Amino acid sequence: ERQLWFQSMNVEMNALWEKECFELVEPEAAKGRQVIPLTWAFKYKSKPDGTYYKRKSRLCLRGDRMLEGLEEGTTASETSGFAPVVDWGTIRMLLTMTVNFNLYTTAIDFNAAFVQAEVPRPFYAPIPPFLDTFPAYQGKLLKIKRSLYGHRFAAKLWYEKLRDNMIKPRKDGGLGFTLSTNDHCLFLRDDAIFISWVDDAVIVHRDPKISEQIINDLRRCGFSVDKEEDDSGLASYLGVAIDKGKNGTLILRQRGLIDRIVEATGMQNA
Repeated sequence: ERQLWFQSMNVEMNALWEKECFELVEPEAAKGRQVIPLTWAFKYKSKPDGTYYKRKSRLCLRGDRMLEGLEEGTTASETSGFAPVVDWGTIRMLLTMTVNFNLYTTAIDFNAAFVQAEVPRPFYAPIPPFLDTFPAYQGKLLKIKRSLYGHRFAAKLWYEKLRDNMIKPRKDGGLGFTLSTNDHCLFLRDDAIFISWVDDAVIVHRDPKISEQIINDLRRCGFSVDKEEDDSGLASYLGVAIDKGKNGTLILRQRGLIDRIVEATGMQNA
């Protein structure tokens, strides 16, 4: 088990290096700047039925210790880090539309999403646990050039990057969607609807070729995107098992969550 988690940490670090998230520098490079601690977060990722299918290790910045703002001379408390997520009313509306109009849904995941957004100026961090045992890292700092999970403004920077590429005209290299005035995570186009919740998104469409085109366009814009393997659309997006009945109705199940609640309350034998 321990070795499997080490492998997961290696996957995370390799992904960060490939995205040129940081570089090794001497401590003198951070003179006059705050050095912000790093930490690891570990999680088992599970399917709607509660079964585990993946170990996820994530290198995170200690945003609670962050004092500097995004711009030179500003503090963290002076900079807003707000970023929207899709409204649940929008999700319910899309569920209704998929039934009434027989639409397809495709769930996608942005790999290391926050890291895909650049920061206005680099910041510095010490070598994280696990890596500090390797000689090449000892006595060094990390100069971080991209947003990390835990950064106080990571969600804001990520959303702005996604939004800007989604609404940019296709002739200019974007995806040509229109941003809804009622929900800032709802993007509309004649042939598709796109909703986002941080690093997860769903494409609603009539033709599977449309979703493939959108995924390819996102990759062309520099995003690292994966299509959910089970292609269960909103079921994967919500963490809820959604089955379509023969009469066109939707059946929602969340067995994994129910089992955890029963176990936590000691009611297995009730």
